[in-house]
Amino acid sequence: MDRRNALLILLGIFLLALGVKTFSILSSSSVPPGWIDTSYHVSTALDVAEGNIDSLIHPWWHIDGNSELIDGINVIDRNSASFFYPPFLHVFMAGFMLFLSPGVASIVSISLVYSLAGPAIYLLSRSYGISMKSSLLGAGVAAASTSLMQSQLMGFWSFAAAFIFGIASFGFYRLERKKNEKKYLLGYILSGAASVLTHWVFGAFIIGMPVLEILLESREKLVEELKKPLLMFLFVLPFYGAFFATSSIKSYITTSFGDIFSSAAPLLLLAGLITVRKKYASIGVFTAGSLGGMLVFYGLNLPIPFRDMIQFALPVLAGFYVAATRDELWDEGFEKFFTLLMLVVVVAGFAAQFSIGSDSSRSITGENFDKLVDARENLPDKIIVPGEGVGSWVTLASEDRPVASPFSNYNSSELDSEKFYYLDLED
Repeated sequence: MDRRNALLILLGIFLLALGVKTFSILSSSSVPPGWIDTSYHVSTALDVAEGNIDSLIHPWWHIDGNSELIDGINVIDRNSASFFYPPFLHVFMAGFMLFLSPGVASIVSISLVYSLAGPAIYLLSRSYGISMKSSLLGAGVAAASTSLMQSQLMGFWSFAAAFIFGIASFGFYRLERKKNEKKYLLGYILSGAASVLTHWVFGAFIIGMPVLEILLESREKLVEELKKPLLMFLFVLPFYGAFFATSSIKSYITTSFGDIFSSAAPLLLLAGLITVRKKYASIGVFTAGSLGGMLVFYGLNLPIPFRDMIQFALPVLAGFYVAATRDELWDEGFEKFFTLLMLVVVVAGFAAQFSIGSDSSRSITGENFDKLVDARENLPDKIIVPGEGVGSWVTLASEDRPVASPFSNYNSSELDSEKFYYLDLED
């Protein structure tokens, strides 16, 4: 297979993933699925699309110290610079909101980011010298993951998206080491920056993985090899300064939702780690660590950072180990059988993605979503109290106005009308 045909097939995998994700979700509603996280991301992106860049530093609900009691009501002042959430996704979504409705723009833009899982795994696989055919197969497995789709439907966009960017960054780094070309160094820096600006914790990944690889493979050139990870560190350092100056790191890394989604990824990874004869150094250590983290949290019920978010990294890694396994099969007949089996997994995965997306639930109706968007310019400058059916989507209408906590029920007759405005969608 030549490079041009491989890239055309990779483009096809990307477009198929994008189409399945986008059209399955839009088939049931133009409102993006998810709850608290989704409402925060969409609200902030809409603020940015309307020119309110300060929205990028608005507080988030679950961060300690972001609220105060007013007349016995927990109120969050959205003008307080108390949490600098990574801005990449919000700015990216805002760009789509310039020519699409907020709901549709959110679905399309996030589907596009998730669809990059396939190309990211292809890039990483090729950086290890894995053949084009095997790399494409691995890309298909990653792109067709149902657990990644579940992540998108629940609104846990930043962790999975940052990991996809991080994998691409590591692939570019490895290619730069092999070929010493500036375009790969640029790819390492830009995709690494996208990873960090999507989720702060991934600075440890985009810097730590190259350092780990250097320690495992190039100790004799340690100082020379460390220059590129150091360059990345210096590039992202200002962003971390802003993060630590405004945020509670403990609150950020210990959030959990308690669910685990069925997936073949852990089995594929375990089989790959055991059977692949060529050891892939740093990525193997990271994969084993991820599986170990899953065991510690789900098997032993011990708290660890990011807890159940780890499961969304596994399907991407599984794509890599599918590519690595196929590349090392010694029997032509067994290679064909394995390829056919993985193609069945890919087809079944995309079919399941479409089914899951089509049946996905919404935390707000499309009608109420549009009402909240329309209300943005008409609300008084008071504390906005979410009425029934509004919940955490209150920020979609409130813009910079302070809001009451969406986790309580309120009686409009008991509110001081001079201070509070009860947002009732039935009016």
